[in-house]
Amino acid sequence: MRSLLKRPLPALILLLMAFPGTAGEFEGRVTRIVDGDTIHVALDDGKVKKIRLINIDAPETYYLGARQYPWGRLAKRRLGRLLPRGARVTLRTPPSPLDRYGRTLAIVIYRGRNINLEMVRSGWAVTYLVYPAMGMIDAFRQAQAAALAEKRGIFSPAGGAPEIPYLWRRRISGRSPYWWVASARTRRYLPPGGEASIPLEERIFFASEEEAIRAGYGRGGP
Repeated sequence: MRSLLKRPLPALILLLMAFPGTAGEFEGRVTRIVDGDTIHVALDDGKVKKIRLINIDAPETYYLGARQYPWGRLAKRRLGRLLPRGARVTLRTPPSPLDRYGRTLAIVIYRGRNINLEMVRSGWAVTYLVYPAMGMIDAFRQAQAAALAEKRGIFSPAGGAPEIPYLWRRRISGRSPYWWVASARTRRYLPPGGEASIPLEERIFFASEEEAIRAGYGRGGP
C-alpha cells in the first residue's frame, strides 16, 4: 500500500485494479465535452453515450440555474485539453454502470493516461469516491493530496478555493446531507454531514450505515 502512494502504477495496471470481476470495457470517440467530469462518446456501434467520469467531481458549469464561475468553465476547458474532440478512448465501467441520471460511469483512458486521475492531479476536479465504485482509491488519494499540496487548479491562490462541488450542489439545492462518510485511512465512518472532520483526500461515501459496516468500516471519528 505504501509503495502505491509513493510511485504511481501504469495506467493499464490501475485500470485492471479499478473494477475487478464483472466490469465492462468498450471504446469510442469523444464527440463533446459537457463539463469538467462529463463527456459524450460515440461507440463503435454508432450509439452515443453520456459518460460521467467516475471517482471525481468537477466544479459545475450549470446546476439548478446556478454556476460555479469561473471554475466550472476552467475545469471544462482543462478536460477538453486532455480529451480533444475525436479522441479515441477506452472506457472501463463498474458492474453497475449507470448513475441515477442515466449516465454511464467510467474510467476514461486516452493514450495510456487515466483522465479521471489527471483531472484530480491537475486540481480541476476533486475525489468523489462513492462505494462500491471506488477502484484505485490510493491512486486517487495520492492525486488529490498532490493537488492540495502544490496548490493546483481550484486550490491555487488565484483560484480562490471555491466550495467543493458536491457541497456546493447541496447548498444550492437545499438538500440535507445524505451520504455517510468515512476515512480511507482510519476506516472509521461518520453520519451524513461529517465531511468536514475528514480530509478531502480520505473521504469515501456510503449510501447507508449498513453499507459502511458491510465494507468493514467502524463508526467513530477520523
